[in-house]
Amino acid sequence: PGVMARAMTPEFRESGFLARLLIAYPPRRQRVWVETESADNVRDDFTGLVNSLFRIPTDTWQNERLKPHLVRLTSEAKSAITTFYDSNGEDIEVAADDTAAAFSKLEACALRFALIFHCCRHRENAKNERVGIRDMEQAI
Repeated sequence: PGVMARAMTPEFRESGFLARLLIAYPPRRQRVWVETESADNVRDDFTGLVNSLFRIPTDTWQNERLKPHLVRLTSEAKSAITTFYDSNGEDIEVAADDTAAAFSKLEACALRFALIFHCCRHRENAKNERVGIRDMEQAI
């Protein structure tokens, strides 16, 4: 925490850099050596997930640059993000500057995380499915 406080100069705060960081500060706990290794099926499942994400089909523009896919939300997922957006907007209005700046980035973070969860769930078929309420609620 001390390093972060010293590193985040007024210039970094004013530029919005600090607001773009998702910062976690879990409680301290004592480190303890363990001999436990990940089970083979966990490693295999994770490897399969990463490989399937790389297999999500991509499109390109005429200039060969990658073309994004439009992935839509279900009506339930849209309702959830809309409610979150409005509630977060109320929180921004009463928050201090740094907090308000960070809060203003949360809606986009929630949408990005929902898309990540969606892609992990649907893998190669992700672009053909709508982002659902389960992924959106977990992201929010």
